[in-house]
Order: sequence, then structure tokens, then C-alpha cells
Amino acid sequence: EIRAATGDAQGGIEMFCLALSREGDNPGALASLMKAFVDRQDWGRAANCTQRLARVTTEPARRQVLFIEAADLWEKHARAPSRAAAVLEEALGQGPGDAAVLWRLVGLWDRLGEWERLAAALHSLGDLEAEPTRRAKHLYASAGVVRERIRDVRRAAELYEEVLELDATRLDAFERVVRVWTDLHDWPRLEAAYLRMVGRVQPGADAKLDYALNHQLGLIYRDRLGDLTRALDSFRLASEADPRAEEDRRIIVELLVLTGQDDLAIRDMRKSLQDDPTRASAYRELYTLFLRAGANDKAWCAANALCHLREADQAQQQFVSDFPPLDPADIPGTLVPQAWESHLASKGVDGRLDTIFRAFVPAVVRTRMGRVPARSRARWLGEQVRPEDSAVAARLVQLVRDTAEVLGLERPLLLARP
Repeated sequence: EIRAATGDAQGGIEMFCLALSREGDNPGALASLMKAFVDRQDWGRAANCTQRLARVTTEPARRQVLFIEAADLWEKHARAPSRAAAVLEEALGQGPGDAAVLWRLVGLWDRLGEWERLAAALHSLGDLEAEPTRRAKHLYASAGVVRERIRDVRRAAELYEEVLELDATRLDAFERVVRVWTDLHDWPRLEAAYLRMVGRVQPGADAKLDYALNHQLGLIYRDRLGDLTRALDSFRLASEADPRAEEDRRIIVELLVLTGQDDLAIRDMRKSLQDDPTRASAYRELYTLFLRAGANDKAWCAANALCHLREADQAQQQFVSDFPPLDPADIPGTLVPQAWESHLASKGVDGRLDTIFRAFVPAVVRTRMGRVPARSRARWLGEQVRPEDSAVAARLVQLVRDTAEVLGLERPLLLARP
């Protein structure tokens, strides 16, 4: 130190080196020698001395500071990033979980193109985070390195799955998973990825996402795996999430037909019409289904509804015009009582119950109506529809009268809705 203080820098360095040859871990000699090398801009030797000083320092915080200073000398002055990375790795071994050291290593590994080490460092940073969403960000970055730099897409997909387990809102990670398995044509793994994602979505939390997931899962089952039953289940769930989705209703009908469930297809379409009687797509499906089943009258009714909605195609319009309904006034004769059971009664109706209800229901109606004051009947039931009210009323009364005559029934009283 005296030689250095009197201007003999080289002599000072030689004496410091002699001291270290006798006592290699002398902190004072190492610190002084480091300063001397810095003054001479001998950055490599200065960095070595700083690193050796860090090794003999017992106080953890001070030791890590010295390791980082040594890395700075290697990287910024000696222009040796690989030596800087080696120093930081030693520092990490002395103090595992040091975020500052890891962040420095992330920059160095990226600069050096050490992609495996970069991915590992990013993963380690994620492990230090207590907050799942913050941890997910580091894992997403690690997965990106594995996918784009290491080119190990399968391993990247597994990392993206870890991201989603931590933060199910990271749809960008899910898109990466889907892209990996789609590009590899690994349909079972793609199916499994969608099933896991469906399980992550809370019921009712995001109807749009729920619809998209189940719709795509249905396409995988139908087009990739050939599992029509499970495809049908997925499309039903998608339709429940978005009842307005016409494509899914159409696909459901197609799958029901393909699986020999025409009756269920018809029932589904009729149910959709209960929710929205003006849904033209449902009438189109019913028209096709009825024609396939040979139920021409019902097919005509569906086509007629499309004509009224002005949604019928040329074939449907022609079908309706070729078989116009017969006016009741042109039907000769009256239906005999025996024909009700053979021609009109629905199958499965209990004849005994039908007879009982036919006997006592009119009496009950008369009794209940007898309790209604005459002045209140019009308000509760509506005014009687008379032919002289309008041309429409006259036509309606005529139709009801002619139909009652054909069916052999007593002409009913027509009342306008109050």
C-alpha cells in the first residue's frame, strides 16, 4: 500500500501479489489489488480479484454485490459476456433465488444465445413469484423461448399448460397450445387441451368463451376423431351457451340424423320454435326431416310457414302451391263419430279417461260461467266475434262454422281476446 501511495503502482501490485501468494484469501490485499487494476484499466484482472474477494466474503448481501460488480467488469469493460455469466452462475450457487442475479443472467443468456439456460432462468424467476398471475408471465416467456428458439414445441405446449393452470385468463397461451397440437395433427392431445380448458371456465362466467370452446371441441370430435356421440354432446353445450347460434343447431340436426335419431332432431327443432316461432332455419330443418320420414303433410306445414315468413326457396314454394289446402266449404259430408278414433284421435290416448272428461268438463264450465256476472263476462272473456264486424271476422266465422259441420261438432262461440 505504501508503494502504491508513493506512485509506484507496479511495485504495489507486485507486493499485493506476493501477499496473496502467502495468504490467498486476504480480503484487504484482494480489495487493494482490485483497485489497482481498475486504475490501470486492467479489467480482466480487476474482475478476477473482485470475484475472489466475493468468495472470501462471509456476509451474504456484500458477497452478492461483489459478484455482480465482477460480472459488470467482465461484461461492460472487459467485453466478455460469457465470463460475466459464469460469475453470475457462481453467485446464484451461493445465493439461490436471487432475483437480481437471475435478471442479469436472463439478459446475458439472451445475448449469448444460450436458449436452454435462458428458459431455465425465466422459469426460476417464475418460481420466485408468490402471485400466480405474475408467475404465469415468467412461465409464458420461458415457453416462448422453448417454442421459438429451442424449437421444442411439445415441451413448449406443456409449459403453456402450466401457464393456464396458474392463470386461466391467458387465452394467448391456450392459442399457442392449440396451434402446436393442430400443426402436429395430434388430435387426442388437442382434445385433451380443450377438455382441460373447458374445465377451467367457471359455469356462466363467460358464455362467449364457453360457446367457442365447446363448438371447437365438437368440431374436433366430428371432423378429427369421428366420435359423433361426443360431438353431439359438445354441440349441445355450445348451443346452450349461445341459443342464437344457427350453425350449431344445424349441426345438431345433422348429427342426430347420422346417428339414426330423427325423432330427437324433430323434437329439438320444435323446441327451438317454442322459443322463437319465427326462426326460419328451424322450419327448413323440419321440412327436410319430414320429407325424409315421408310425413308430407307435416313437411307441407313447415314449407307453408316458410312461405308466410318469406323465407321459402323455390322448391318449397312449389310444394305449397302444388298442394293447396282444401276449403272446409268444399268438403262434402260430415265425419261419423266412429271416425274420430280411427282418423283423428292421437295414439296412446286413454279412451276411458277421454269419455270421463267429455262428460263432466262441459258441466264444470257451465257451473263456473254461471258464477260470472253477466256484466263481467265481456271484460273477462271478450266480445263475441260477429260476421258483420269486418271482412276478416266474416271469413273466420264462416271457416269455423264449415269446419264444425265437417267434424260433426256443435258450432263453438267465437270470442275476441279481451
